[in-house]
Amino acid sequence: EEKRQIFRQLKFNVSEDGKFFAGHEDKDVSPVVEVVDLNGDGVEEVFVHWGNSYTSGNAERSITLFVKDAMGQYVMNLGIPAGGYGMLATRNLGFPDLEFYGPGFCRGVWRWNGSRYKYRCSREDKPGGCAWRGVKTLCP
Repeated sequence: EEKRQIFRQLKFNVSEDGKFFAGHEDKDVSPVVEVVDLNGDGVEEVFVHWGNSYTSGNAERSITLFVKDAMGQYVMNLGIPAGGYGMLATRNLGFPDLEFYGPGFCRGVWRWNGSRYKYRCSREDKPGGCAWRGVKTLCP
């Protein structure tokens, strides 16, 4: 039931042959589900990696994070085009900062604020790597 709850929020359509589609797109978005406990409290969070170049641009994938609310239901917490992510050593309120990356030399860092992840800053893989995006907030 929790999987159905998550896929309903993502608005995936499923074909008779088991392929997943987003909206009116006719290319499979091939979702991959990753279950983790980000803050070690015994309650699992769920990342769904999905997409293609139509839904997610040059990153060709998107990552959507679901966390349980006070009622124990999974709710979408964030969703961004990204080829992957990493958990950083820095933490806030028990949750690790998350770094999302894709094409280019600029990685967005998101921080838990007590109820959801919010954009914090960006890290450059090389000097000037975030300049093309107009990023003004670089991580220390």
